[in-house]
Amino acid sequence: MSKELKELDMIAMELVALNEQLAFLQEQINDSKANFEKVMSDMNIAKYNKNGLKVSKTCETIRESFDSKKLKEDNPDMYKKYIKKSKVKGGYRYKYE
Repeated sequence: MSKELKELDMIAMELVALNEQLAFLQEQINDSKANFEKVMSDMNIAKYNKNGLKVSKTCETIRESFDSKKLKEDNPDMYKKYIKKSKVKGGYRYKYE
């Protein structure tokens, strides 16, 4: 095995280990957020800004969005007239197993 491939394998193992730590920490963060939100709700607090953390409750609302898929089906010529294409930079995708 070449030196470069060994180095790549070492970095890959480090990435996998860090991703596992990140998943564990994300689970802890999610649990803490759920607990924090429950206590805020129980105390009827809408805003919190202390200890380096700023949290504000948002109210339920209705969002409007544009259904481009439906427009494309119903009126493909109009869809083509207004479609905007842009170049997307390539990169690397990581999948942890």
